[in-house]
Amino acid sequence: MRGTAGVVDPNERPKQLRGKPWSLSLRPKMFLVVVSAVVLPQVLVASSSFIEAGVGGRMKKNISDAAAATAKVIDDGRTMPDSRVGAIEQIAAERGVRIRVVEADGTVSADLDHESNEGLYHRLGAFFFGPDAAPSLAHFDAELGAVSERIESREAMTSGEAVGCRHSTERKLLVCHAALRLPGGALVYVQESSRRAIRALYDMRYQLLKLLLFSLPVAMLLAWWISRAVVGPVSKLRQQIRMRTEAAVPTGVLDSGTGDEIGELADSFNILLERLQERAKSNEAFVADLTHEFKNPVAAIRAAAERLGSSSALEPARIEKLAGVLSRSSSQLDRLVSEFLELARAEAGLANEPRVPMDLRRLVGAMVERLAADERYAGVNIALDATEEPLAIVAVENQLEKAIGNLIENAASFAHPSGEVIVGLRAAKQRAVLSVGDDGPGIAPENITRVFDRFFTTRSHKRGTGLGLALAKAIAEAHGGTISVKSTKGHGTTFVLSLPFTSDSHTLHRDFKC
Repeated sequence: MRGTAGVVDPNERPKQLRGKPWSLSLRPKMFLVVVSAVVLPQVLVASSSFIEAGVGGRMKKNISDAAAATAKVIDDGRTMPDSRVGAIEQIAAERGVRIRVVEADGTVSADLDHESNEGLYHRLGAFFFGPDAAPSLAHFDAELGAVSERIESREAMTSGEAVGCRHSTERKLLVCHAALRLPGGALVYVQESSRRAIRALYDMRYQLLKLLLFSLPVAMLLAWWISRAVVGPVSKLRQQIRMRTEAAVPTGVLDSGTGDEIGELADSFNILLERLQERAKSNEAFVADLTHEFKNPVAAIRAAAERLGSSSALEPARIEKLAGVLSRSSSQLDRLVSEFLELARAEAGLANEPRVPMDLRRLVGAMVERLAADERYAGVNIALDATEEPLAIVAVENQLEKAIGNLIENAASFAHPSGEVIVGLRAAKQRAVLSVGDDGPGIAPENITRVFDRFFTTRSHKRGTGLGLALAKAIAEAHGGTISVKSTKGHGTTFVLSLPFTSDSHTLHRDFKC
């Protein structure tokens, strides 16, 4: 239940979870993961029984078809005797089986072995369950005695065909056979084998079931503990964030109560909230400063308008003076609004401004020449100390020119009447670095952190809105750059602007040199 406006009951269920199915929470998902990890081996063992049954049936059909195809080749009178062996070998290769032709007297007239128990199924089983030490088909077959004396061969002589399977010792090798009687008493005998790498796990199914009955309660307890350890702090953190965002005056810091990654997440939220609060305070100060800056020209315009309206007969000199007040005040307002809009666009990243490749060396050189000839800085020596190589960047040219101009003009304004301003330009670590230093009085330590604030200025006796350095900083950051200041009281000030080279700077460098 809510009390006063902006106060949230910490026991109230968050709006975003009202009506949400419990299945969408993290808790059942964690239960499912942990329990599945325990139950999965038993599921695998159970499914292996179906795999075992399927393998035997497939092998029986394969060898039965191979025996029938072999009998057809032998019975085909159009096939030359010399060609029959090649045809039977092709059948053995295609089916992956071992085919023997046993004559009526028990001798083996053909033995074509293309059987391999190293198929994909075996390789997967051996990879996951280890080698099974199963015997080869040839070794196992040798232990069965002569082909003509085997049970399936005698059965085939009676019924015409016998198909079946048998296991080796310890059931590590499954061997299926098909015996087919031919006219005249001969016999086609086909074999295929499959190693049972998964069989060892299947044989342990009852032991695994006992282990499951013991480990499942432990797994569920572990799942409950994990969900409590993870979801609990997340829920607490979520509730604190909700209280902070819905309160009329957000206060306090977030605390997850843990020192793990969730605690680090809470710290990150605290940093974010702190930055947002600082931004809000900065905006409040900006509005206050903007109101203060507007107050004087607006008051002057209002006073002049009231004076003009209070009398119909004013002396020409008085009218001229009032007109000058209106002109200067309106110009000041226009300049403030224009600079403010430029600052707002720059702080938004200059997203809609076209960017072009340019040579920063050429731009800075031209600006130094122009400002060095400016009558406002007639006594100041503005010099360029720059590399001769072009510095290729991609930028909004007029905006970057404005930022650099603000830095140089600011330095020239604070330099001694017969002092100097040194504009340095060089390349360092894939960046173009511009430095602007003067020999002026420097900046007081308490003002160093405020020089880039909007409307902050110490030039009370000179013209200036206090937006120039703030605009330069915003333009630099809009180009992926940085700007910093170094100053010692009484020993001048140096501003450093760093801009990244464009990705195709080598191409631009070549073009600018040409």
